[in-house]
Amino acid sequence: MNERMAPAHPYQAALGTGIEWTPDTVRLWEQGQVTATAPHTTATPWDFWYGLHFGDAFPDVTHWWFRSIWTGRVAVSLPDPSLTEETAVWGWMTFDLLDTPRRPWTMSEGAVVVIAPPYPPHEEQPANLPLRLSLARAILAVVRDEAPPDTWLGVTSLVHRDELARVLPTSHSEAAQTFGGAWRLAHGESTLDDPPRAALCRLLGLTSPA
Repeated sequence: MNERMAPAHPYQAALGTGIEWTPDTVRLWEQGQVTATAPHTTATPWDFWYGLHFGDAFPDVTHWWFRSIWTGRVAVSLPDPSLTEETAVWGWMTFDLLDTPRRPWTMSEGAVVVIAPPYPPHEEQPANLPLRLSLARAILAVVRDEAPPDTWLGVTSLVHRDELARVLPTSHSEAAQTFGGAWRLAHGESTLDDPPRAALCRLLGLTSPA
C-alpha cells in the first residue's frame, strides 16, 4: 500500500481540511476539496471520533494527523539545577529549526506527575495530542536516563492507522503502558485529566453524549 497522509480532525472550513460528519456520510476534505466520501453508522460525531471510525471509513489513508503534520527532531536537556523548585523541575528543549531559541519544559510532582512540553514554533495546536504526547515522552525518557540528553530525537504528529488505538488509549492504565507510567499532560494552567482518547475528542471541540 502506498503511504498517504490525511487530516483526522473535524472539518475546518477556514483551513479546507478535515472530516465532515453528517448523519449517514463522512467526507474527507483536503486543500479545500472533498477527496473521499464514505458511509458510517455512528450516532454522533463523538461516537465517530472516539471510536476511531475514520480509520475504517478511509482505509487507503495510512497516516493521520490532527491540525498539524509537524515532524522533526528535538534535543532535551537534563533538568536545570538553577531552575529546580520544590515540586517541579525545569529543563530545555531545542527544536531542530534554524534560528529557533530553546524552549523550557517542566515536570511537576504531586499526586501524579504532570509534564508540560513546549510547542514547536508556530505550532500551538492543543488538539495535536499525538505530538504533545511524543514530546512529553521524550522528556520523560531523558529524565529517566532511557535516552541521552542533548541528543536529537525524532518526533512526529503522524499516527499510523494501525497505531491509532495504542497512541490514543481509552484508559489511564493503557496510557501508562504505552507512555511509560501514570503521568499527565499539562493543559494551560490545568491538567488533561481524561484518558488520551477522550481528551483528544474534547480538544477537537466534540461533546460527549449524555
